[in-house]
Amino acid sequence: MATKVLMSGIQPTGTMHIGNYLGFLRHFVKLQESEDYNRRILKIADLHAISTGFVSSRK
Repeated sequence: MATKVLMSGIQPTGTMHIGNYLGFLRHFVKLQESEDYNRRILKIADLHAISTGFVSSRK
């Protein structure tokens, strides 16, 4: 059986508003409960976290 993977995300832009809900969040909840996919990757992309350098604690 082929693995069906869904990957989707949203970027936080401040305070939640009705546009966030109508445009993405209600669909986000339906997708996470969907049985159409074997694997789901649903994320909130934090621009700061993905754009700053990684500093390893190992030396």
